[in-house]
Amino acid sequence: AGAQLAGLLPHRGRNGVARTAPGKDTAAMLNESLDVLLLVNLDPDFDINACPDALGRLAKQNCVIALTPFLSEALLDVADLLLPVGTFAETSGTYINVEGAWQSFAGVARPLGQARPGWKVLRVLGNLLEVDGFDYISSEEIREEFRGLVSEGRTAIPESKFGDIAVVDGTDAPHAELDIPLYWVDGIVRRARALQLTPAARRIAAQQGSAR
Repeated sequence: AGAQLAGLLPHRGRNGVARTAPGKDTAAMLNESLDVLLLVNLDPDFDINACPDALGRLAKQNCVIALTPFLSEALLDVADLLLPVGTFAETSGTYINVEGAWQSFAGVARPLGQARPGWKVLRVLGNLLEVDGFDYISSEEIREEFRGLVSEGRTAIPESKFGDIAVVDGTDAPHAELDIPLYWVDGIVRRARALQLTPAARRIAAQQGSAR
């Protein structure tokens, strides 16, 4: 919802207004040869399902920069530059939920070593490139500027038309395979051994193993 209001989606401008000339989605970007591709908090071997051979296509890009809290063989294979950033728990920021409610939070820990919150790394990159509008000193300052750019009274995401939405408990398609297994949705839970040893995680792993 926040990305839609900020105009960060390829088909949406600021305030969620539909773009007359949509930008490129993930598949479109990977199908081209771009000068620079920036990955933010992404495990390319798990998080890109938009096109086949995503790792191979990433490796062929002219320059790939990854802002990441974790090191992996996949990132070493595809990235030309790795910049350490903190996880979502190591930064302040604001979420906007699907009802349009703004929910701000503080980091619960400091990023390890030389890692910094992602927004600070992006700010420094903007400063080095001498781009206007990268002089923020806090995430709260960014939030307040963004709040001022959102049209008056517009805090909820635009209405969209969807087709049939699957039932949460899966009763409408009980035999359909889950796209993303439990405790495999982001880099933190993927690397949490305690979560991977839970009965729920083991059960899904066993189901996937028998399916293969």
